[in-house]
Parts: sequence; structure tokens; C-alpha cells
Amino acid sequence: ALKGAYDGAGHETGVRSNDNRTKTTKVKSAVLVSGQQQPTKDIALFKRCITVNFKAGTNTLERQIKAKELNEIEQSGQLTQIVQAVMQYRDYMEENFSVTFEKWRVIVNKKLEDVDQMVEDRIVNNHLIPFTVAQMLASKIDFGFDLDELYKFTIDNIIEQSNSIYSEDE
Repeated sequence: ALKGAYDGAGHETGVRSNDNRTKTTKVKSAVLVSGQQQPTKDIALFKRCITVNFKAGTNTLERQIKAKELNEIEQSGQLTQIVQAVMQYRDYMEENFSVTFEKWRVIVNKKLEDVDQMVEDRIVNNHLIPFTVAQMLASKIDFGFDLDELYKFTIDNIIEQSNSIYSEDE
């Protein structure tokens, strides 16, 4: 089901008829899966994911304060306005996404080549979709983080995930 969702196919149900027709509900959005293990048993699924590993850390006073601030923002209803704020740039995204994506795909592949990393296109492309969106919207929205850090994280995560996949293949 998850591999199908990646390709836009959702839940499939039978249609009441005298034949074997089915109806498929399309997936038209991102799928977020949260868990404590990576999907390494099915490499094809793993290649369709962007995995993000969180390091366990001590619950410092600073982290507690940031968590409280985020909770207050959530309680105020401001998080529900994010989609509305981003939607005003839909036309801009539709007009410029492909060119921007391709520009960054070339840059990232060159960087991976420079550090002797061979990575499958699907893994690079998966990571580049949210990265490209952030790059495009950064001039319109203050994300509160440095895009250079996002670039470094994207490269590192592509390499880490690719290495995890190849170590699972062996």
C-alpha cells in the first residue's frame, strides 16, 4: 500500500457489479510515516522514503522552553494558518518549480559526484522535492533556519540513506 501511495495509487475497493471491477482512491498528497525503525526489509519501499533520524538527547532547559513555545503557537491556532500562507504562492510554484528543481538536481548531483557518492536518482529526487520548495519559498517566507544548513542536511541525508540501503542489500 505504501509503495502504491508513492506512485499515487491509494485504497482499492471492489465495485458492486457482475465483473471484477475495482475503484482506486488516488493519493494526491505526501504520506508521513512515523516509527522507530527504517523500512529496510523492503528496499523498494526504503528508496521511496525520505528517512530522518533523530538523535536522542537530554531534555535540556532550552529544549523544554522551545517545546513550550511551540505548544503555545499550536494552542493559539497559528499553525493552521501555514497552509493558507503557502497557498498564495501556488501559481509561482507551478510556474517555477521544474526549472528550479532541475537547477538544484544538477548542483546536488555534482556535489555527490565530488564526494565520490553514487546515489540512485529516486533518492536524490525525493530529497530535492521539499528542498526545492524551501529554496523557492525562502524569498517569500521566513522559515527561521539557514538554507545553507538545509542544503548540508539534504546532502548528508541523501548519503546516509543511500549508504543504509546499500548496506542492507549486502
